[in-house]
Amino acid sequence: MINPTFKDTVTLYHQLKDVVSNRTVIKWVRTVFENCFFGSQIAQDLSGNTLSLASSYTVRIPFEGKSVEIAPGDIVVRGEVMDEIEDVVDKRANDLLAKYRPDAFTVRGVSDNTKILQGAHYKAVGV
Repeated sequence: MINPTFKDTVTLYHQLKDVVSNRTVIKWVRTVFENCFFGSQIAQDLSGNTLSLASSYTVRIPFEGKSVEIAPGDIVVRGEVMDEIEDVVDKRANDLLAKYRPDAFTVRGVSDNTKILQGAHYKAVGV
């Protein structure tokens, strides 16, 4: 049974690094997932007299029998998007994030929750 809060479609941009001619080249693989959870909240940090606010994100991708490649540094966008990330002006990773904010984030941490009997999923959090 699908969790009723898992109603979002997300696009994951997973980065693959390769070394070509002594230079690191990053290739981005785009995958669309349906029936996901996408949530955000404002995180507060008080340091001395300074209050900082930032968006904090969580996405949960249901486990459907095959592993999902997701790692810190990847990008998640709410919705199905067709953009490609390339090393070209207006097509870089930061351009994609700027275009889709506040519905896009960089993955900072990943949890493999696929061993759970009901509701097995991958969880990614980020900013």
